[in-house]
Amino acid sequence: MIVAQERFTTIEVIRTIKGSIKPGHHRIKIEPPTEFNFEYSGEYQDRGVDPATLMSGTSNYHGGAVDNVTVPCLWFLSRARSWWKTDTTLYPTLTTVYGVQPLSREEQFTKWIKEKESLTKPSTAPK
Repeated sequence: MIVAQERFTTIEVIRTIKGSIKPGHHRIKIEPPTEFNFEYSGEYQDRGVDPATLMSGTSNYHGGAVDNVTVPCLWFLSRARSWWKTDTTLYPTLTTVYGVQPLSREEQFTKWIKEKESLTKPSTAPK
């Protein structure tokens, strides 16, 4: 019986637009149903899908917004622990295929993040 599933890979962080992750190589957790495998040579290739494509592992096998995760992309990660109780590491975690976006959208997301932050900051206006 399968009780839980998770995958890990390593990404290279070039810069961060929000958060505390530093540039360099980081092990990240990939939660189901999101999946990809750079060395996989089976069913995805049989379907004509590049193995570096992020896929939803649900019954419809749809891709995300990026065709190739081996080139610089925007990665929107949360933090989560492994389901292994002995592993207490808080991993950067990808929870959806839409958590990876094309680098061409960086300006748009940076603007959106700043707007969202300005809405959540307490007002400094005099009362």
